Amino acid sequence: MKKEQTDILRNSPGYKIIYNLLKEYMDYPHSVELEAQIQNWLINDEHHEVKNLALNDLLLEIEFTKKNVSELNGKQKENLELLKRNLNFESNKEDYLELLIQEQGTKRTKRIRLRNYLFRAAAVLLPIIAFAGWYLSIQNNLDSVTLAQTEQIEQVGSLEISTPKGQFKEQELSDGSHVVLNAGSKLTYSNNKQAGSRKVTLVGEAYFSVSKVEEKTFVVQTEYLNVKVLGTKFDVKAYPEENKTVVTLNEGKIEVETINKEIFNIEPGQQLVYDKNTGEVKIKSVAAAESSAWKDGHLYFEDATINEIIRELERTDGVSFVFETPLPDKEHYSLKFTGNESLNQKMSVLKDLIGGFSYTIENNKVIIVQDK
Repeated sequence: MKKEQTDILRNSPGYKIIYNLLKEYMDYPHSVELEAQIQNWLINDEHHEVKNLALNDLLLEIEFTKKNVSELNGKQKENLELLKRNLNFESNKEDYLELLIQEQGTKRTKRIRLRNYLFRAAAVLLPIIAFAGWYLSIQNNLDSVTLAQTEQIEQVGSLEISTPKGQFKEQELSDGSHVVLNAGSKLTYSNNKQAGSRKVTLVGEAYFSVSKVEEKTFVVQTEYLNVKVLGTKFDVKAYPEENKTVVTLNEGKIEVETINKEIFNIEPGQQLVYDKNTGEVKIKSVAAAESSAWKDGHLYFEDATINEIIRELERTDGVSFVFETPLPDKEHYSLKFTGNESLNQKMSVLKDLIGGFSYTIENNKVIIVQDK
């Protein structure tokens, strides 16, 4: 493949998607539900030149940038070495060096043989997939990404970010907006900067710092509410297991439309609470910073039931609760955790505050026994 052809591919949006996907494999964990789909996508013949180029560039970056190598943790280095051995990287290093020399502008114009390393490495990439924090939405991209004869990628599909329980993730979107995704959440969005609208779909909770783009409204879609903005900072909490969807505005102005087509304008310092069972909407004044304090490790509960508190701890601490008998859920409590407490310390606070139960912690499970 000639340098001119690689330049075309590198400047395409599809290359950036694939490169970032492979790079994230080296950095973050993700759920294993889509491993089979990702494997099939990696090893099929479609768009293989883009995949190969992205993988080669990633290996070059890691292999020849000492800073990057030193920043890898032990498990990442182990997976990198495994990948390199299966790609026969050492014996083909001259090809990589030649590519580097061409990229640095020398007069050497020898053709680079970009072998089908990716296909031979499919079995090795599977353990690396266990380190991905977000991944390409495979089915959408395979339907929407087409490679023209000029090797220019014309369209791209959607990207999906997900976070396991016990973790949150920061992500910059293609329009420059910044998102912090809370534990146990999922965000789907377009990576196409040329798209006329800016829509994301959220399941769970996220804090948005939206860059202002004139005449292009940013929309957060949830199951029961849509939030429309031009540029602002706000938090949306829309976990499917919760009875309420909550939107809190820190800065700017937003418009919230319910599933019943009711529209509400929210000012900074206000919080909209939508009751999924009744369809009732309440707007109240709050300390907005507290609603998004989770991204700094803090947890604030206001007028929350014990089950609401426990579900939040399940997400943030990555544990599950087991009840021998259900706890009473009629009382409401207000409390906060600073982020420095262990799970055991949090449970001790709840026991002192609520009373009437004892607990044990075993292998990421909290077993609750109601006092007789």
